[in-house]
Amino acid sequence: MPSSKKFQRQIFSYAGLALLLCAIIAFNAIISRSSLRADLTEEKLYTLSDGTKAIISKLDAPVTLRFYRSRSENRMPVQLASFADRIRSLLGEYAKHGNGKIVLDELDPTPDSDAEDAAAMDNVSGQPMPNGEKLYLGLAVNFLDKTVSIPFFFPHEEATVEYNITSAISEAVAGDAKNKIGILTELPLLGGNPMSYMRKNKQDAPWIIAGELQKRFELVPISPNADQIPADIKALALIHPKNLSEKTLFAVDQYLMRGGKLLIALDSYCLTESRNSMQAMMGQPPPPGSSSIPKFLHNWKLEFSDTKVVADVSNAMRDINNPEAGIFPTVLDIRDFAGASSDPAISNIKHLNMVYCGAFSGSPADGLKIEKIVLASNNSALVDSFMSEMGGSQVMRDFKKDMTEKILIAKLSGKFKTAFPDGPPEEKKEAEGKSPEAEKTEKKTETIKESPETVVVLLSDVDMFADEFCVQKQNFLGSTIIQPFNENLLFLQNIIEQLSGAPELLAIRSRKIRERPFTRIVEKLNEAQEKYQQEIQRLEKSREDVEARINEIQRGKTGSQQFILTREQKEQIEKYRREAAETAKKLKQTKKELRKDIDRMQMHIQIINTAAVPLALIAIGIGIWLNGRRRRSK
Repeated sequence: MPSSKKFQRQIFSYAGLALLLCAIIAFNAIISRSSLRADLTEEKLYTLSDGTKAIISKLDAPVTLRFYRSRSENRMPVQLASFADRIRSLLGEYAKHGNGKIVLDELDPTPDSDAEDAAAMDNVSGQPMPNGEKLYLGLAVNFLDKTVSIPFFFPHEEATVEYNITSAISEAVAGDAKNKIGILTELPLLGGNPMSYMRKNKQDAPWIIAGELQKRFELVPISPNADQIPADIKALALIHPKNLSEKTLFAVDQYLMRGGKLLIALDSYCLTESRNSMQAMMGQPPPPGSSSIPKFLHNWKLEFSDTKVVADVSNAMRDINNPEAGIFPTVLDIRDFAGASSDPAISNIKHLNMVYCGAFSGSPADGLKIEKIVLASNNSALVDSFMSEMGGSQVMRDFKKDMTEKILIAKLSGKFKTAFPDGPPEEKKEAEGKSPEAEKTEKKTETIKESPETVVVLLSDVDMFADEFCVQKQNFLGSTIIQPFNENLLFLQNIIEQLSGAPELLAIRSRKIRERPFTRIVEKLNEAQEKYQQEIQRLEKSREDVEARINEIQRGKTGSQQFILTREQKEQIEKYRREAAETAKKLKQTKKELRKDIDRMQMHIQIINTAAVPLALIAIGIGIWLNGRRRRSK
């Protein structure tokens, strides 16, 4: 009899587990067919942001979203099918929150169909497949007689899908009107070859960032010799300003005094300029491409290190999978923004690269407030610009952190005072022969002395926005796509949108998928570097001392005696060799131990990622079994 009861309990247990499994399968089947969704991602990537809701709530006429998607399984690759489903789900959220003002149409552009003809008219392009057919995954936004298209949704752009859709809606509603952004630069950012000393026979393509900005803004080139900034410019970007004339500086000053907003990007060593200079073209060492705008900075009580670059060991570029490759302290890989400001342009940025950047310092003038957006770490120093391209080992040889604050990116806000209190610079020549009363009246009517509340953004690097330092090109289904490897372009777009007055879109763009590197590994590398840096420097100093003593002894010899080593020289050389060998041995052993620690941590992470879910299910099962056993024993 007891055995019969035991057998019944086992049957009931197995039956209970089978029913639980069936319930889970049924629940998943019901949920998969339900419109109910729960966005559990940290960044809420699949939930409409407040910025999008604010924009679509202002619609006063219907907007039609035509979603072109290849539905046939033999035409839609498996890796794109789930991505397409997520886009469709997101578009459904637009229709849901559109209060009847957003209409969603789904079309399957099969070969020789009306939908394929409509896709061509809407500028939605199909990607060619190996079988000769075209794959469609695009969107056309129609408002009245205006249509804005997203030709194809690429998987690597998933983090910005909502921004692209909302931006297209905003552009369609706005019609042909775009905010104008002034670009004053001698670099080929907008294409062409504006620099007078650069090669004459080659036309450079526009930078990727120019193409991205042109989707939202009208970029207006401003001549470096301009004597006036158009009044309809929403924001003015000074990119690597060099030797601007007084009349151009005055024009920029008065633009700021009228309440205009400035973006000033300076550089202590602009590789983009140096590598394209005439000296570089002739095989000669290029000059450091530095820039500054001292008349404004001095007026704002700030300074810029235009002859020195920032070397930052804690934020140095390095390959964590190859510690032996060393570090590059003048190429910054900034991922820790824990102490950064809450400015919306940077609050959701997690990865910037800065190349041979300078630094701002000082306290702003009365009436101005500075917001320090990005700072160098405490483990940093300013080094001469010419050392930038000498390699990380050369920079680290004499590196010594100086514990001074180095502002890499900042925002000035407030009421700015003019940098030309005596009026336009031309007046000094034209004022000859004029009476003091006439001169005073003319200055008073022509010169604005103080601005209303406005903003100036200061950047200490220009190269960070050049193509080679922020994107890489890849081939996808026969097309070349641009894949950012940091968030430099995203950051500049955020800044421009903020200055031009597009806060809703800025809030959307800031929602970005994060890279989550092994920060413990990076910290361990930094600790090892700092630990052995003093020993490396001591060894270098010992080598220099030995060489100095050898040279001093050698200078006392003449003729053939110069090539004969004395016993003292031999002893010094042997001592150096022993020290070098011992230190090299220690460094090699440290790298081995470091490699072991990294491998061990990566193995632990892999085990946790692999075993977490099975262990959790086992724990739940054991808990259910123990709970059932405890209840039966009562």
